[in-house]
Amino acid sequence: MLLRMVVGAIFISHGWQKLCDVPGTIVAFRALGIPVPAIAAYVAITAEFFGGLGLLLGALTPVAALGPAFAMAFAICFAQGGAGLLAASNGWEYPLILLLICLYLATHGAGAYSVDSLFLADQPRRFRRRHRHVAASS
Repeated sequence: MLLRMVVGAIFISHGWQKLCDVPGTIVAFRALGIPVPAIAAYVAITAEFFGGLGLLLGALTPVAALGPAFAMAFAICFAQGGAGLLAASNGWEYPLILLLICLYLATHGAGAYSVDSLFLADQPRRFRRRHRHVAASS
């Protein structure tokens, strides 16, 4: 839960930064050689901000995690791909870690303490699991 929430907050902050300076984001994307930088900027903002919000809350986590995962894949390819691994030389180790965390969350879900577990879980099975001791003593 803590990892999911922290990664979600990181993506929200990055998406918010881009949203607060859309023209600057477009210029930066153009300088990086990202195709169709105006559209890519809005896609990145949506993926990072709303994907991060989904991760923070644990809401529709498999879907929410895919946006930031794709954003990190593009960051590796276009922004840090040629700089090597280490972050000290503007490398791709940080986006790679975030990408792998997002892929893990996309495949494993949000966990027990999330909006997903409240609304998407099988209610009877969840009830039995939490109250197993009551059923065993009956």
